[in-house]
Amino acid sequence: MAYALKHQIEVLGWLEDFYDVDDLPAGRNWQRELERGVGSSLLIMLRTEVYDGRHWCKQEVLWADEYATPAVLVEARTGLNHPAGSLPFDRIPTVRIPDGNLLRILFLALREGLRFLLFSRRVEEMKKTEPYPRRLNCGYFPFRRACRLSCAPAAR
Repeated sequence: MAYALKHQIEVLGWLEDFYDVDDLPAGRNWQRELERGVGSSLLIMLRTEVYDGRHWCKQEVLWADEYATPAVLVEARTGLNHPAGSLPFDRIPTVRIPDGNLLRILFLALREGLRFLLFSRRVEEMKKTEPYPRRLNCGYFPFRRACRLSCAPAAR
């Protein structure tokens, strides 16, 4: 499924794709590159039966949560009953594709990416035009990245 989705992105031609298995640069610190990629991308996570047990899959989810990276979770597990998980998927929109429609994944991912960009832009506009308290309570913002941007002046 990952390669089929990568191919669909390439066919569209106007999106950039990155698949860690193929695209991590040789000779570099791949952990740092992976973290940097997670922190600056729109993630599509393919959750299979083994996903939650893989160290680097879990790490990507934790980085995505820490950096408030826009993300989409593709529920690719085939069973109907699954044990409770411990990963923070609660803020991430989820899609199932029992019919194999990969465009449904991309549409959801693009919607999530646009939602994030609009939110970030609105926060930047608020900082320029609206007075806000010197000490901003970060609980007002659903994404921590936007909160870090907004709280920067108060920390100085």
